[in-house]
Amino acid sequence: RKCRYREQMESADSIARMDSASRTNVSIAGMEEVLKSVKAAEAQAAEIKAVAEAEAETLIAASRARANEITKKTEEELKFYRETALREAEARVQKEAERTLSEHETKETKAADALLKDTSGTVSQIVRRVTDGNRRHA
Repeated sequence: RKCRYREQMESADSIARMDSASRTNVSIAGMEEVLKSVKAAEAQAAEIKAVAEAEAETLIAASRARANEITKKTEEELKFYRETALREAEARVQKEAERTLSEHETKETKAADALLKDTSGTVSQIVRRVTDGNRRHA
């Protein structure tokens, strides 16, 4: 009986050793496959990153070009608005100056007319005295 028990134990140990060895071989083979998969994934990730960086550079260049375009257009529009505002302001100032001058001319004309009316009688008297006085002395 002891022999048979011993044989069974040795057989079980042998099977366990073989199972362990095959598991180790399988584990090593499995690890190699995992490493290959990881390396392939890293390579794919690097390729995706390179493509994304190239696309990003293209987008950045396009954005800069568009920004320059917008800046130039905005500067042109602002120049136009500034020139238009300046012309409108000059026209308003000219119109206001003409109106003010017209008002002052009207006031001055009225004042001169009033002075002439007031001095008409006095001038006539002076002229009469001068002319009459010359006749009396002649």
